[in-house]
Amino acid sequence: MRAGRRPVMEIAGIDQRLIGWQSTRRQQVADALPVLLADYQERQGHPPGERAAYALGSREAVRPR
Repeated sequence: MRAGRRPVMEIAGIDQRLIGWQSTRRQQVADALPVLLADYQERQGHPPGERAAYALGSREAVRPR
């Protein structure tokens, strides 16, 4: 394990398809975030702060696919 990284724990019996789906969704959110940040900056006239950027990512994560 690299310094500063948390260990990844797995729960026995979790279907790998479910794990793969979650990883895919995380990547979708990461891919959408630059667009969301740019939209925010265009609307507000300044880049989002840390809390606003986190909120944008959180909203995207729960948005229906």
